[in-house]
Amino acid sequence: MDLGLARRVFILDGDSSGLGFATARELVGEGARVVISDRGEAGVAAAVDRLGGPEHAAGVAGDLADQDMPRQLAGLAIRRFGRLDGALLSVSGRERWKPALGAARALADDFGNDGAIAMSLPAGPCPRLSGVAVEIAGEFAARQVRFLGLIPGRMSPMPAAETSRIPLRRGGRPSEFARVAAFALSPAASTLTGVIIPVDGGASSAT
Repeated sequence: MDLGLARRVFILDGDSSGLGFATARELVGEGARVVISDRGEAGVAAAVDRLGGPEHAAGVAGDLADQDMPRQLAGLAIRRFGRLDGALLSVSGRERWKPALGAARALADDFGNDGAIAMSLPAGPCPRLSGVAVEIAGEFAARQVRFLGLIPGRMSPMPAAETSRIPLRRGGRPSEFARVAAFALSPAASTLTGVIIPVDGGASSAT
């Protein structure tokens, strides 16, 4: 299936080696261009190189919580690749929620039609999360921007005692999360918004 990602441009924050990098690689493999950010310059530079160099990727070292970082990332995306279509933002804990949401609002100003924001959220019980996602999606819908959350599960390898609590009886692989994220950000998911998607082998439904 063609996801419609060719020449589209996405920002991926906070992970130049794990799930963020896996998603960047999946997007590039589908013909997209990416701008990645992480706190370490060496990690960002290495990730850009592994993604195929400046024709396919660009990077900025920094923290999305810094007020100027979203504008810096959006500016780089537009200067280098001529457009910006979406972002995958990492929310590693409750303290990162407000900065990530503020960054999403700033980045959305530069999206073209059918833009999308996905947030990679920490696992754990949060009964209000679905309601919050719907509320935020309504806010972004006025700009024709979709909003959704992704909750990654534990990655392999895992101890047998822990995999036994997962319905699929195994941990995930970064490439599996990346394929879901790439689809969620793509035009192929053009009506998908206001939802939280667990990518965890059924672990969240079993608790």
